[in-house]
Amino acid sequence: MLSKDMIFGIFFLCQTGIGILGNSLVLSVSSYISFTQPSQRKITDKILTQLTFANLVAVITRGIPETMFSFGIKHFLSDVACKVVMYIYTVNRGVSICSTCLLSIIQAIIISPNNCRWSRLKFKANNFIYPSFFFFWALNMIINFHVITESSATKNYTLGTNGFSMNYCITPGISFIFIICILLRDIVFLFFMMLASVYIVNLLCKHQKKLQEMKKSNHMQKLSPETRATQTVLCLVTCFVFFYSFNSFLIVHLAFSNQNNITLQSISVLFSFCYPILCPFLLINTDSRISKALHVLRKQSSTRLQSS
Repeated sequence: MLSKDMIFGIFFLCQTGIGILGNSLVLSVSSYISFTQPSQRKITDKILTQLTFANLVAVITRGIPETMFSFGIKHFLSDVACKVVMYIYTVNRGVSICSTCLLSIIQAIIISPNNCRWSRLKFKANNFIYPSFFFFWALNMIINFHVITESSATKNYTLGTNGFSMNYCITPGISFIFIICILLRDIVFLFFMMLASVYIVNLLCKHQKKLQEMKKSNHMQKLSPETRATQTVLCLVTCFVFFYSFNSFLIVHLAFSNQNNITLQSISVLFSFCYPILCPFLLINTDSRISKALHVLRKQSSTRLQSS
């Protein structure tokens, strides 16, 4: 009979493999579209690329060590390696939050009516993206610097210490300032994310009502690319808020618990993987450009194989 650690290890291995495959695929296809079909590029593509990259790095830096630990390979990281892994993971997790928030705000600006006060930002939205990226990375690198100074490799996981910990690394000395900074970042970005989402839902409801009143033909009632993109953003935000909220609750509980609970730690990791794993497949399923590009690439691959 499989042990509990082995079962978690199998789950982590599957999640890590799927997450790496999905995010790598979206990054590759997005790059292919940018170079071969520049006319099809959208403003949100840059944000989705950064979001996908942050999710990919987060899956790698968290998934591989967790899988190794669950399969019985313990104490495999030195203190320096632990600092690097935890820092990269926490920074990219923060960037994922910020990028999802920016994505929802930009999408809200794009679909806003022309007579709305936000309409003047439509032509300037592209100018905000790269400065926002720089701000997100700088903010999260500064906030999470505490992880570098305090984290160390776990020597004995049975020790009861307060702190943010993984199965293989621990940060026992969590400062009050660090907690406040993390909470403020999360609250601010989640607030604007939800605000933009509510605005988007309101616009979609009004649009749907207009369609029903006008009794358009079936052909005219098909979802426009903008509506599909908007619904994709709403799906991403909904998934993010659900999984992130539950994962954050478990992290806070574990951080202030006097006993390190390996089972809860593993459940927290499983939930933290759900968003980075679902994100690329939501994009593949809803973005017709990605599905068409994948079809073209598959066709080219099969043609090369037949010719060779």
